[in-house]
Amino acid sequence: MIESMNSKFRKATAGRRVFPTDKSLLKCLYMAAMDLGRKWTRIKDWPQIYTQIAILFEDRL
Repeated sequence: MIESMNSKFRKATAGRRVFPTDKSLLKCLYMAAMDLGRKWTRIKDWPQIYTQIAILFEDRL
């Protein structure tokens, strides 16, 4: 899953090598994450998996 997320972020930023501001980069990654969120809702037991990830990586979520 993490590799899938990294791949999605790379694809989202591949065509744009330069972002005018840090905020524009964050917006681009946010939109890619929202797209993944729609895709990942079909994963079995996702709420339980997300809870475990949130506990392990609480400073990153």
